[in-house]
Amino acid sequence: MKLTKQKLDQIIRDVLNEHRGVPMKDRGIKGQQIARKRDDENAMRTRAEKERKEKVFPGMRELRSLSRGVIAENEMVDDEDGYIKIKKDAFHRLLTEQNEQLRAKCSQMGMKSMKEWLNITNAFADAGKGKFGEEK
Repeated sequence: MKLTKQKLDQIIRDVLNEHRGVPMKDRGIKGQQIARKRDDENAMRTRAEKERKEKVFPGMRELRSLSRGVIAENEMVDDEDGYIKIKKDAFHRLLTEQNEQLRAKCSQMGMKSMKEWLNITNAFADAGKGKFGEEK
């Protein structure tokens, strides 16, 4: 029997249909062990990824929660006019708490601020004119 693409596709479909809709818990002890091991590995990977992101961008979790509008409890109060009041120190902390750490980490990764970027582009423009290094 020669294995053609059509026969291979049919075999694959048959095998997939055998296992479709069957939860891992119905596959016996071995299947449960496999599922448990896979879940544990996924949890460890997720935890490691969160820790890595926290090391690379300290405070990023707080910034993301702020972008979604999440603020810690007891740091905001509803006004009778429908406005939300945030404590001044909480607002200041959200804006400046880890700004220097974030700036240092971004610089370490090779990211540039707008001022640095403009200095670089001005230096290239001066070099193109033959005036690089001259005082302005």
